[in-house]
Amino acid sequence: RVFQWQLDFSRQIQPGDAFRVAFERQVRPDGSMRGGHVIAAEFVNVGHAYRALWFDPNGDGEGSYYDEEGQSVRRAFLLKPLSFRRISSRFSNGRRHPILNTVRAHRGVDYAADTGTPVMATSDGVVQHRGALGGLGNAVVLAHANGFTTRYGHLSRFAAGVRTGSRVSQGEVIGYVGMSGLATGPHLHYEMIRSGRHVDPLAVDLPNGDPVPTEAIDRWSAELTPRVALLESVPMAGGARYVDSDTDAPDDAPGDETDDDRP
Repeated sequence: RVFQWQLDFSRQIQPGDAFRVAFERQVRPDGSMRGGHVIAAEFVNVGHAYRALWFDPNGDGEGSYYDEEGQSVRRAFLLKPLSFRRISSRFSNGRRHPILNTVRAHRGVDYAADTGTPVMATSDGVVQHRGALGGLGNAVVLAHANGFTTRYGHLSRFAAGVRTGSRVSQGEVIGYVGMSGLATGPHLHYEMIRSGRHVDPLAVDLPNGDPVPTEAIDRWSAELTPRVALLESVPMAGGARYVDSDTDAPDDAPGDETDDDRP
């Protein structure tokens, strides 16, 4: 979850990738323990290192993850709306439709997945449409900030509470994979539209989240150095070793991808 905005773990992970992580272990006075936050993590993907450090700007427990420059690792959109087996069809200006047998634009990405696989909203938004939508069958259309709209098609059913006009949060389940509409097998058809124009969900430059607030920079800088040092004390290997940072807790603290027309 820490790196879900930088990496698509369904298709980008390669042999030789590695990670390391430092996390809190909260210890109560009676000696019992519970897990706390991942406070620092690093993932190396094809030689490129991604780092994330936990910071709570408001001190309310609702913190987030930032890179070493204080930029949020969170993005306005998730890289994918579901866990899938493979990408069965990509964004294209001219693809032969597997049912209609005509060449037409394919303005989205098809993710092959089992019927009933949960489909998530990729960003906070408002439901513009929930119901039948032409060849997309059962579909949900969400309106987002910054002029973005997303579409989720061929659903088998909708999640409870998802209705036109309702608000949804990033990562919230809005429906389930099916093959309603014009589909030869179970899959999700996912579209992104920006300012009225379709964009490739696999290539679009997604907006960043908010950086560390200016008023919290001094505290961020003070916490950054020891957390980076703790992370770097963990050996980087294919099977990473975990390091605990003990803190006091109150007594009552609680795949493969192919490019073809088969979904």
